[in-house]
Amino acid sequence: MSYWSDPGKHGWDELWQNHPAVRAWINRRVTGDPEKWPIEWLPRVVPDRLPFRRAVSIGCGLGNLERSLVELGVVGRVTGVDASVEAVGQARSAASAAGLTDRISYVAADAWTFLAATRGLDAVLFHSSLHHFDRLADFLGLVRAALSPRGILYLDEYVGPARGEWTWRHLLRWNRLYRGLPAAVRRTRVIRRPINREDPTEAIESSGILPAVERHFRVLARGEPLPEGAGALLGGEGSQDEPRRRQRERDQQVGAPRVRRSFPSR
Repeated sequence: MSYWSDPGKHGWDELWQNHPAVRAWINRRVTGDPEKWPIEWLPRVVPDRLPFRRAVSIGCGLGNLERSLVELGVVGRVTGVDASVEAVGQARSAASAAGLTDRISYVAADAWTFLAATRGLDAVLFHSSLHHFDRLADFLGLVRAALSPRGILYLDEYVGPARGEWTWRHLLRWNRLYRGLPAAVRRTRVIRRPINREDPTEAIESSGILPAVERHFRVLARGEPLPEGAGALLGGEGSQDEPRRRQRERDQQVGAPRVRRSFPSR
């Protein structure tokens, strides 16, 4: 049985980003309001495209995001996709209990296979799931192909160092701050890398997420990530012609420095 086959691994406490203090900090940096989640900010970025008529949530887990998408009016219909049959079963039951089965459907499937067979989507959304995928350039190529020309990619993700990239240079600052706390509140001797060692897919290529997104999509908005890339939000669109257009631009600018545009967090 794989790690994510156990629905208990999908619980709220399983994600360190869901600690109230951390979540409030992420929300503030992305939306400007500690109580306002990034998904509530998305309508401000693409108000003319909502609700998304056909949306897909990859790595849906127990279905919390899909129910919120419907309740907030972000989607007309959404399909949640997860490799865990057990998690999908619970998500489907929760949608039924909420009376949302006419708006939400679920599929237990491999995301690669599902996306390869799908076209014409208005939005593909990832919430703390994309950092579990490898071969990101190829995978996001499938996402782009599954989207309509004006389709939207939405991420709320960990984009920091991959599981094998953490060094003590990353952790030194946090350990210094930690050692300044009273001994009575310190629960461990040192702060280690924020990687779940039980899950072999955790942060497998997380540092490659942003470059892979920029390879396939035009970024419309970007929330400021936390230090060490602890969280980020991107909205992007792409079309079949986008990579060719970008390649032409690069060809015309050989030797010129690439300007990286920073988007406001509001």
